[in-house]
Amino acid sequence: AARWAGRPRLGIAVIGAVTVASLVGNMYRRGDPRDIEPIAMNLHAVQGLGAYLRGAPDGLIVVTSYNLAQMPDALSGRPSLRVDQDLEQCANAPDAEACERQTIAAVLDAIPQARFLVPLRTGAIDKPPSKRIVATIEAVARARGAAVREEARFATRPGEPVLALLVVTRPAAAAAAP
Repeated sequence: AARWAGRPRLGIAVIGAVTVASLVGNMYRRGDPRDIEPIAMNLHAVQGLGAYLRGAPDGLIVVTSYNLAQMPDALSGRPSLRVDQDLEQCANAPDAEACERQTIAAVLDAIPQARFLVPLRTGAIDKPPSKRIVATIEAVARARGAAVREEARFATRPGEPVLALLVVTRPAAAAAAP
């Protein structure tokens, strides 16, 4: 300690060098932020979603996870409909999954051409409705005699799909009706 007493600049430089070296090492170890997590909030997948929404803007986007809230709005410049909060409120219902199906059915009744932004891979911080949203949308579609079509899929840079836009197609009889 006495050795450093007369040289405060050298001490600060050494501390700074050690700090920078550890930060650079950690940044190098982590790699490109687009590759970090194969979950819905993956940067590469979000960039793909943004490019897609700017090129295919038709139809209202329905956001089904709070982790994706406001994302379509920011990427496309058009408002989206958030149902994540409604789905999360279903946790208080006696039958949470039935409540979630009713919520999705109500969206489809109000907006038949809705495009659902769904996570295909979820993480520990995702709420239970987000983890089962694809199955919920498929169940509602089946109950209506309709099908679910994947409009677009967005993947991590290595190619793991983490986001999708789903559309419920109307039954053939309903599509033919005026």
